[in-house]
Amino acid sequence: MGKSSPQRRRAREDRVAGLDQELVGLRARLGRLIEAIETGKVDLGDLGPRIRELRKTVSALEEMRDTMLEEM
Repeated sequence: MGKSSPQRRRAREDRVAGLDQELVGLRARLGRLIEAIETGKVDLGDLGPRIRELRKTVSALEEMRDTMLEEM
């Protein structure tokens, strides 16, 4: 793939930074859900589907971020 224009590269850098911020928030949310289960505040059956969905979202965003970084 050819070199990107400076504007295109900057847009990708901004998008990667946005993904990083989103991932931080999602990981924190996931941690809170797991902590709620570990402390007995909530049953695994209640949060299991939500945790699985969050993990899928995190995985998809990490993959998107890695792909963008490879293209830079």
